[in-house]
Amino acid sequence: MDLCFPFYLYLQTIQAFDRILQRSAGDGLKMLLLAGLLFDESVWHDVEDEYLRGALRIMKKLSNRGIKRTNEMENMATDEVLAMPLIQWVNFNGPEVGFVELLAVKELIERQPLQPHILCVADWYKKGNLYVIVENYVIPCGLSSLRAVEVLFKCLTVFGVDPPVLLRKLDDMVAINAYRTRETSKRTTVNNLSFRYQEFLKTSAEKESH
Repeated sequence: MDLCFPFYLYLQTIQAFDRILQRSAGDGLKMLLLAGLLFDESVWHDVEDEYLRGALRIMKKLSNRGIKRTNEMENMATDEVLAMPLIQWVNFNGPEVGFVELLAVKELIERQPLQPHILCVADWYKKGNLYVIVENYVIPCGLSSLRAVEVLFKCLTVFGVDPPVLLRKLDDMVAINAYRTRETSKRTTVNNLSFRYQEFLKTSAEKESH
């Protein structure tokens, strides 16, 4: 089974979502993720990419539950474990002769089916090629973390895939404040943070207008 999502279908996915929205939501997502950098600067400061760092801090701000550690997680730092619902880092220790990164990612997914998330091929917290994993398909996103986050959450909507439990609040936050496809969430923590974020945007706009 070919697990690689063809690039033209990736484009169609983004276009389908934007047609539903009747506009592009890229700027809203960018602003939301950058605002996330203001939260809890004590965590994930080693994550090189600012958009991923912001997304992780928003996810932590919204979270009130931990992750049950498996045997594979025993030697991982707490921040590494908490990041796993959104992004995982993997290093194939290449390149060797004949090494193809995309094929290595596909083989990894075949061996161990994973819930929707982003996979970064690099050492922990470093920048690298990004792949979105949805329904065990692999969608290459290059080095753009903003594109990877966009593709992940748009694919969940277009394909009708339920977000993993530990991504649901972040999915709501993105839908309400970046894509505007929902007005509120069933989760009080999301609504409270959304209110504060919208208040911040309104205040910033008013100051800029004076």
